[in-house]
Amino acid sequence: MSIVCGCNFTQWSRNAQMASAHLATALGEDLWLVHVIEPDVEKMDDVATEKVVAYARDRLENEAAPLRSLSQRAIHCVVSVGKVSDELRKVTSEKGADLLVVGSPGHASSALIRLAGVSDRLATSVGVPLLVIRSPEPFMGWNATSPLRALVAIDEHHSST
Repeated sequence: MSIVCGCNFTQWSRNAQMASAHLATALGEDLWLVHVIEPDVEKMDDVATEKVVAYARDRLENEAAPLRSLSQRAIHCVVSVGKVSDELRKVTSEKGADLLVVGSPGHASSALIRLAGVSDRLATSVGVPLLVIRSPEPFMGWNATSPLRALVAIDEHHSST
C-alpha cells in the first residue's frame, strides 16, 4: 500500500511532505506527492497547460529530493489537472493508498493561504483516513514501535470504520 500527500508549494504543504516522508519510512509505505493544477483557476490553452504542468513537475521533484535522502521508501511525484479534491481522491484510489495527508495552517490564517476548504471537503469524501498536518515535528522522531499521540475525529461515515 502507500501514502498520498497533497502538495501546493506552501510551507504548510512542505510540513505535510516532511511528516509524510517520516510516516512512509516508519510504516514501510511508498509515498506519492501530488500537485493539482486547477483549470478553472488557471485559464490556459493546451500549450500553456503543458508548460505549467512541466514546471510544476520539476518543482515537485525539487521538493522531493531532500525527502528521498531521509526516507528509505520510494517517493513518487504526480502532477495532475482538475479539481484538487477530486484529483487527490482519484490518485488515492488509483495508488491503493492507506492514508491521505494534507497540510493546513488552520482557520486562523489568511484566506489567501488556506487551501480553500480542500481538507474539509476531503474529510467528508475520501475513502481513507485523512491526516491534516500543521507541524511535522511529532512525526520526525517517531517510528512504528514508539507511541505517537494524535487527535482522531471519527464520524458515522463508512471511511471512519
